[in-house]
Amino acid sequence: MRGALAALVVVGCGRVDFTPPGDAVFVRDGGFPVRLLTVGSPGSYPAGMLDAWLQANTVELVRIPDNGSIIDFTSFDVVLFESLADSHDSGVAQGLADWVTAGGSFASVAAYNPNDDTAYNTLLASIGVQLSGNLDGTVTTFVRHPTTDGVLAVPFKGGYVVTGTGTTVATLGGQPVGVAGELGRGRYFVWGDEWITYDSQWGMPYVDRFWLDIMRWLSHQT
Repeated sequence: MRGALAALVVVGCGRVDFTPPGDAVFVRDGGFPVRLLTVGSPGSYPAGMLDAWLQANTVELVRIPDNGSIIDFTSFDVVLFESLADSHDSGVAQGLADWVTAGGSFASVAAYNPNDDTAYNTLLASIGVQLSGNLDGTVTTFVRHPTTDGVLAVPFKGGYVVTGTGTTVATLGGQPVGVAGELGRGRYFVWGDEWITYDSQWGMPYVDRFWLDIMRWLSHQT
C-alpha cells in the first residue's frame, strides 16, 4: 500500500438475505487480497459474525486497541474504526488525511458510547467530516451510490448526524447519516451508528449487503 499514516472506518446497522461469495473476495491493485486493520473495541454486544465474515473475505485481519497514539497503517489497504477511546491530536488527524490521499481507504462507525463524537471529530476534521446530534429509527432513504446498491433499510439506534465533504448516501428524518468520499487516491466512508456491527443485526435484511457494498467500494472494486 502506498502512503504514510492512519485510516479509519465508521459503521452503523443493517442486513442481507444472502452469503457473500468466497474467500478473498475483496482485492486490491494487482488482484491481491485486501489487508484489513480494525482499530478499537467491538462494542458492548457480540460482533463476532462481522469479524468472521471480514476474515473470510480478506487475506489478513488485524485488530488493535485505540489509545490515541499515531499508528502506522501502511501495511494495510483498508482500516475499520470501531469505538474510538481517545481524542487524537492534529498530527494524528493529518496523518489520516495524508494516508488516504496517498491511496488508503477507511470506514468509520460511531455511537458506541455517549458523546464519543468528540473523539471521532478530532480525526474526521482532517477530511472535513463531523458527527453531531442524536437520531433513532430505521434508515430507508438511500442515495444511489456503490455503497448502497441493493440496500433498502438499515436500523439506526442513537447514532449521529454526519455532515461535511463527500456524498451523502443516506438520510434519516431528512438528516444525513452516511457520507462517502474520495481524497486524492483514497476513499472514506463514515456512518453515524454502530449497530450494523452487531451479531443481532447480521441476520436482519440488508446489513450484510450493506457491508459487501462498503468493502467493495473501499477496495476500489466498484
